[in-house]
Amino acid sequence: MLWTCNSHIKDIEFICLNPNCSETKISCFQCIQNGNHISHLKDVKKIENFYELYSQESNDNTILLNKFGLLIEKIKHQFQIIIDGIQLKYHITESQYQNLNTEQINHLAFSFIEWKKDRDFIENTISGSINQLLESINICINTLKLQQNKINSLNIQQEQKILKYELINSIKDDDIFAFAFDNVSSLMVAGYSSSTIKVFEFNQGNLNFLQELNDHNSFIYCLYFMKKSQCFLSGSGDKSIILWSINQNKQFFCKQKLQGHNDSINCLIMSENEELIISGSSDKTIRFWTKNSQPSWNCQQILSVHKNPVNSISLNESSTQLISCAQNENFIIISQQQVDRLFWEVISTIQVDQWGYRLCYINNLMFTFQPKSKEQMYIYQIDDKNGQFKKTKELTIKAGHCSMYFPQQYIKSKSILLNKNGNHVNLIRKLENQEFVTEQSIDFRTQYIYGMMSQDGDYLITYDDQTREIQIRKIFQ
Repeated sequence: MLWTCNSHIKDIEFICLNPNCSETKISCFQCIQNGNHISHLKDVKKIENFYELYSQESNDNTILLNKFGLLIEKIKHQFQIIIDGIQLKYHITESQYQNLNTEQINHLAFSFIEWKKDRDFIENTISGSINQLLESINICINTLKLQQNKINSLNIQQEQKILKYELINSIKDDDIFAFAFDNVSSLMVAGYSSSTIKVFEFNQGNLNFLQELNDHNSFIYCLYFMKKSQCFLSGSGDKSIILWSINQNKQFFCKQKLQGHNDSINCLIMSENEELIISGSSDKTIRFWTKNSQPSWNCQQILSVHKNPVNSISLNESSTQLISCAQNENFIIISQQQVDRLFWEVISTIQVDQWGYRLCYINNLMFTFQPKSKEQMYIYQIDDKNGQFKKTKELTIKAGHCSMYFPQQYIKSKSILLNKNGNHVNLIRKLENQEFVTEQSIDFRTQYIYGMMSQDGDYLITYDDQTREIQIRKIFQ
């Protein structure tokens, strides 16, 4: 994303991180030339490096939280020692008391008097320290509330801006079932019914054909572009998954073919660290693929929990839970990776009134599910009482007769959910208060629509069987 200086209408290039500076934090090159931040240039950084610093701060926060967790456990342990010690002071039963001799009674009396003094000291010391600690904690809480109010103010301002994707380009093409963008929206791949994959240079909505890949021999149903490398995955009706890598000549080649499924590959995702591939198939199974020391990918586990073709799979933010749904099955299955081993196990089954093609985790505590052809999208959240997911909301959206593929997609940076339902592609915004609103609904007048957003959510690309066009839309606010 590029930001523009309001004063000079030039690209923002610098950001000031001096805590005592009251000037505008962001500057273009001309701002710096004009003397902005001249007294503390050592604190002026390239804005392209700011997110890295921001991410490092996030990592530092995680370390701090871990320290707090350990400190809390240590305090609990020390308190338990005190509690146990106090309980031991009066552990003599009445029958034991009756059997004490005179010397023991005398000793007990001294202990009783001394303990009253010790108890007062312990109570005053602990209470004083706790009150001081609580006062310090309240100061920290108020500081955090102040920061949160600033964040909420920014979020409200953002939420007031209506998002709209406007058509900026269209290109006639043959039947396409899947798209994927690289992480900087410079490359786009498209999967065709002819079994080919085409690689395009993507430049602000313009496509430039680069390469055609022909290692599959059936429909391409799903694509996944990795975020940490210029590699991508493809799933096909030929029952295989291909890992595509790029060589020094910037040409993609088949690095590995993953085989094992007995029917079409319908959905492909990866864990956040991209060390796990998960595939759903018409053979009714979900497979988990991991890298060995070669390194090459091998099937680590087969999850056979569905009785029909798997339509959709989604991982939560921490990549520890998987939701899945299948054709003609009125339930959603939640599987979880076991902490002490790599295998996944079913932990919950949620009954629904209508099976669906699409579902998507929003975060660790929420996911969405689209029942087939219904005018409602279901929202599920964790119940604080029992830790189980339950349906908390239904969002009314445009619908119609529906078909497979075109997975739901959530763009966290923009809080936008892409949800195809029937003839419509719905752009749905998640608000700060956890409510959902439909920002835009695009009617393609056909259920056979396939598409994807770029990873930053700036672009929406689709193909439909009515216009027989690749249509590219850009977000405007």
